[in-house]
Amino acid sequence: MANPLRFSKILIVDDSEAFRLKVKSILIDAQIGYYFYEARDGKEAVEQYISKKPHVVIMDILMPNVDGLTAIAAIRKYDPNAKIIVASTKDNKELVDDAIKTGGAKDFIFKPFNSGVVVMAVSKQLLMKKETTKPANNSTKKPLMYNGVTYGSVNGISNDGEFVLSVNKDDEADKIVSQMQDIKDMGNYYEIIL
Repeated sequence: MANPLRFSKILIVDDSEAFRLKVKSILIDAQIGYYFYEARDGKEAVEQYISKKPHVVIMDILMPNVDGLTAIAAIRKYDPNAKIIVASTKDNKELVDDAIKTGGAKDFIFKPFNSGVVVMAVSKQLLMKKETTKPANNSTKKPLMYNGVTYGSVNGISNDGEFVLSVNKDDEADKIVSQMQDIKDMGNYYEIIL
């Protein structure tokens, strides 16, 4: 079975492009995340959250235009169960504490950070998300195919509308699934859309 963390959607919010790229690179290397979205400030973060519905958000606190605390409040108003990890320097420890205690953020990462801290924080939130999802309805289990070849199965659809996948353990399946843009229900099987 493929890594269950691999097929998640992650929103990275920071006014520093270098920070966004570093976090994305760390998660890709750890095979965490499938879709990555980026935002440069809190306003973009809220827009991306509403349109993309990511599983986890990594959010800087101090940003231009709309700051992280304001964005967290707006996102939590839209989705009280949002999994938000705040990222800031130790100099901003009080803001980080506020984001967690009163803002509803679930965890924090202090900058500068090492790869393991990012991987652990994101994994923890994604696994918590998976645990709150009810088991998939087995009546929807169907083969996952591309051009007549089976690469795994769709085992159901979670409460939040995400496909629950099992992917074959081989390089070809990993390659096809990593390029997947969508999945289309074809009746007795699901077709991978590249």
